[in-house]
Amino acid sequence: MWRDPGTESEQLDGLAAELIEAGRIARAATTRREIPDLKYAAELRASLLRQMPALRTVDGLAPVPPTRPMGWVGPERRAAGHPQWGTRREWVADDDILRLQADRRDAGPEAGRRWEAGRRWEPFAGEADTARETSHAAALRPAVRWHMPVRVMPARWVAVGLAASLAIASLMYGTVSLFPDAPTATAQVAVDATLTRGGVTTPLAVGAELKSGDLIEVGAAGQATIAVDKSFVRLAAGSEMQLDGLDPNHVLLSQLDGRAYHRVSVEEGGSYTVVTADVEWTARGTAFDIDRHRWGSDGEEVRGLALLDDLSLSGPNLSDSLDQGQSATFRLSGSDALEGDTALAPITADTLADAWLIRNAELDHLAGLDLGELAALMTPTPLVTPTEAPLPTELPQQPTPTPKPTPKPTPKPTPKPTPKPTPAGPTNLGSLGIVYLAETGEYKFNWAKYTGSWTEGKTYYKLVYEAWDAIPAFPGSPYWACLESRYERTWTQEVPIGDYSVRVQVVDETNGTVIRAQTNVVRLKTLPPTVALGGLSADLSVPGRVTFSWTGYSGEWAYSYYKLVYGPAGSDPSYLTGASYLAAPGVGQTSVTIEVGAEGFAPGAELDLRIQAIGYPYDSAYAFAQTTVLTFTVPTSD
Repeated sequence: MWRDPGTESEQLDGLAAELIEAGRIARAATTRREIPDLKYAAELRASLLRQMPALRTVDGLAPVPPTRPMGWVGPERRAAGHPQWGTRREWVADDDILRLQADRRDAGPEAGRRWEAGRRWEPFAGEADTARETSHAAALRPAVRWHMPVRVMPARWVAVGLAASLAIASLMYGTVSLFPDAPTATAQVAVDATLTRGGVTTPLAVGAELKSGDLIEVGAAGQATIAVDKSFVRLAAGSEMQLDGLDPNHVLLSQLDGRAYHRVSVEEGGSYTVVTADVEWTARGTAFDIDRHRWGSDGEEVRGLALLDDLSLSGPNLSDSLDQGQSATFRLSGSDALEGDTALAPITADTLADAWLIRNAELDHLAGLDLGELAALMTPTPLVTPTEAPLPTELPQQPTPTPKPTPKPTPKPTPKPTPKPTPAGPTNLGSLGIVYLAETGEYKFNWAKYTGSWTEGKTYYKLVYEAWDAIPAFPGSPYWACLESRYERTWTQEVPIGDYSVRVQVVDETNGTVIRAQTNVVRLKTLPPTVALGGLSADLSVPGRVTFSWTGYSGEWAYSYYKLVYGPAGSDPSYLTGASYLAAPGVGQTSVTIEVGAEGFAPGAELDLRIQAIGYPYDSAYAFAQTTVLTFTVPTSD
């Protein structure tokens, strides 16, 4: 086998480096360098190992780690353990190794290091080592096993390091265990509802922990209740709610669709905010109801009711505060932009006579909560379902009966077949929506899609009706519409003047007539034609002021206020079509004074003016009465 003499020299270089390093470590231990303070070391070890043993030493000295810098790995080496320095050479005969060793011996110790033909040699070991080097030559011929110099670490310090690692890991794990991220919201009621988190939709389960960013959607026949600390929100069928912020004292919700009843309880300085498009409803301790529903072809209408304490609104060009017993209504365009003005009105008895509000009043009454405006809905014995009725705290004590003699067993009667269960009633299709279209005088009905079995040509939506106080049901009741497609879920038409009970039923006539599903019954009082109040007069007797007078509305319909609307001459202004107004006189007023120079009433302006009595039947604005248009020129100061 041929080897390069330089390769053997490099191997000897590595061995020498290891010996030098080992000697340095031994000297460091002997001179007691890098020895920690004994008391400090004992206390550290006791703290980490949770015990205080006696400090053990060897010959009065504690073992210490070597002084070699951390990360030192010795000479850089390449594959097969050879040092990086030197060059690759041809292999030489084994007897050349002995010749090279003889050359080194002949050079003598005074020669120092010898360099020949680019080879690097170690200092000559001396004559005394000649025999030993010669005996090692044969061992070097096959191969050299390299042992990288490593830090000598006493067992005691290894144990201390392990204990420290375990202590730190335990501390970190304990921190996570002792202070977990507690759920800030939970689902208390979940019927036909889903939870969407991170783009994944799953059924919402009772007791589910909810996080910020979760989206809750309630089906057409479902409901849900979400608790955030001491506050909660009840979601009606067809509603959608985004949970944007769940800090118990700073709750932020986005009501995307449908109806929700909010009950707020936050500490002083906290807030509870519901966002509907660009408008924020903020409460600090109250009960309120928000209904967001479709309006017109692509718009929406939002109505909020302050049922307990006050409620503030804010948005683009909007800053209002609702006192208890007031409502606010505004409309949104198809792009969720606020349209027109916000209508503030008192909450009427007709508004409160709503199945959703009655249901929430019953539940709050059972919970012992202050009902505010809802108190008028409660009878001495509220109507509740058996599962929600309060249970008695104690069972009545029954007298202990006197034991009777054991009677003779009576022969068992012949068992009768178990009767088949009675089929369940129609599926709840949710609420029936009714919108009055003031522009055309028509009514638009809308409802949720039926998701059960549907046979084309045999299954229909029937919009059935009866006179108020009667329950409409097909086939005994008349109907206004019969729609054959399950995707046709709206019907728009004029309705004769009257007082009706209305509902939608899913009728299946595949085998006989079966009602598969139905909405709730809604009272519909069709609106009468707008009453003419006669002319609008203007009194200019006081300089700088104009007093307008009119005949008051005395019809049977409840209105919320008058609106003195205006527009440029020839515009035929109406509040229902978005006209601006100069004043909103209250119910019963028949005159109002406007200062010259007020907004919209500039001196010399030519305007069309009229008074309208505005109400909100079916949650939309309607003019029950109005004056004729007065074309008027605002007086100047001259």
